[in-house]
Amino acid sequence: MLSPVSPSARNRPAARGFTLIELLVVISIIAVLMALLLPAVQQAREAARRTQCKNNLKQIGLALHNYESTHRVFPPAYVGNPNVDGTLFGVPYADQYRNGPNGWAWGTLILPQLEQSPLAAALDPNVPCWSPQVAKAANTKLPLFLCPSATGGSDGFEVQKEGADIRHGVPILRDDGSAIRFAHSHYVTNAGIHQPWGRTTQYCYDYDVPEPIPANGNKPARTDGPF
Repeated sequence: MLSPVSPSARNRPAARGFTLIELLVVISIIAVLMALLLPAVQQAREAARRTQCKNNLKQIGLALHNYESTHRVFPPAYVGNPNVDGTLFGVPYADQYRNGPNGWAWGTLILPQLEQSPLAAALDPNVPCWSPQVAKAANTKLPLFLCPSATGGSDGFEVQKEGADIRHGVPILRDDGSAIRFAHSHYVTNAGIHQPWGRTTQYCYDYDVPEPIPANGNKPARTDGPF
């Protein structure tokens, strides 16, 4: 025998869920909103990265001027002696462009002005930059030298030389078989339009000596960048 249905049960509306069409419509709306929101989020993130990059450049610029205030000259692009030849730790010098020790560049020279005096002390200016005793310090990552938007790596790089096929590089190894690595910097110096690399060897002893070069219409030109 069936139980009688109460009047309240007869008047209660039947439970109803989403239909497939309604669910698809909701998912489509969410997808459209995400598509509209994602570019805005990416732009906000890029704006933050751009601000960080500007701050990095501002600090580097201030450090350069503080260096000039102390030494009465801006730092060189790098320090080296083109008039010496030899081998240290298995690495021969000078190369075809007369690059030799000690090889420390402008970024290391302004470390005290960037409040990195302990690191500057660890990078002994009296030894070549590829010396094993400064290997750990030379591979120290500094966020100040890294642009948040840059691509191509930020965890250091291996120094290479031209390979036998003149198309690919091969590692430069010390006499103990270890590779030479340096920390990345996404900010580089400018040697000018008449840059030194590619000049004939005789003019590499002194980049201030003008050389007739094709980039200058075969007229005399010297390295003319700020560094």
